[in-house]
Amino acid sequence: MREGTCVDTCKDMLDAMLNISKLNEFMDKNMIHHLSLDIFVAGTDTTTSTLEWAMAELINNPEAMRKAKKELEETIGC
Repeated sequence: MREGTCVDTCKDMLDAMLNISKLNEFMDKNMIHHLSLDIFVAGTDTTTSTLEWAMAELINNPEAMRKAKKELEETIGC
């Protein structure tokens, strides 16, 4: 294991990046900010794509749409 890594002590990715920034001047707070934003945007993009695909499939399959609506009504009453 390399010196300064926090495999057992880091709580999350931000903690790991902050730890790396202490050892590497290239990883400054600005880079951490940009990396965090990239990760967030990547997550929202894939979520959006997945929801769009699921809705298109439901629209193209009326029986699946009816079943999904029924499950929602039974579960949360909407």
